Amino acid sequence: MKMHQHISGKDEIKGVHEKIVSETKHVFKGRDLFEGVKKEYFPKVEGGQPFEGLEKNVVTTVKKRLEWTERKITDTIDFEATRDVTNLKAVADLEVDGVTVARALPVTFLLSLEKRLKEVRDYYDGIPTLDLSKTWTDTGTEGILKFGPVDSYKVEKKTVPLILHPGTEKHPPQVKDMIDEVMVGTWKTTHFTGAAHPGDKARWIERIDKLILAVNKAKAKANEVEVENRSVGSALFNFIHERK
Repeated sequence: MKMHQHISGKDEIKGVHEKIVSETKHVFKGRDLFEGVKKEYFPKVEGGQPFEGLEKNVVTTVKKRLEWTERKITDTIDFEATRDVTNLKAVADLEVDGVTVARALPVTFLLSLEKRLKEVRDYYDGIPTLDLSKTWTDTGTEGILKFGPVDSYKVEKKTVPLILHPGTEKHPPQVKDMIDEVMVGTWKTTHFTGAAHPGDKARWIERIDKLILAVNKAKAKANEVEVENRSVGSALFNFIHERK
């Protein structure tokens, strides 16, 4: 049997195990199934009034219940022993696009590695990216780009006189106040960013996805190892009950 065939029955074995253990604990909480009684009435005088007795049989014994549960527990223990002993030999190389990233990784590590890589992908997905509507240039500081400087003008509103009529000897000049915007200076604005290029982000995520896929393939390959059966459960219960 291959390892992947062996572990395919994990859920069923676990389900039966949990059900039987729970049932046995419940049975042991009450004593009714383990106790019986036989009560008979004998009149003192021959021909005296009879009374109906009581009889209740023992349904099961502690011994029988333990033996029943032991078989199920032994199945689980042996399953887990076989799985973990075989896992010592279940290894595979991690390969992506024909490149070996890591060699002889245990299947148990590959299981946790898949989880870790999914965590990595999750935070890479949140990487802030550059606004490509701007032309970014190097600043000389690693990881920081700049855009600009971009000029913008500082203006102020000033009141200026507008001469409507220059006036004469008899009439004064006609002047009207006007509001005019006058440039008084220049703003030079430079933007800086430590964000990543969208293309880099997309490429990184693509490579992470390739790694996750490769881990899944490596797990499948590692689980092709032949199962090494181990029987441990019986030995444990033999010790508990002092059996030879």
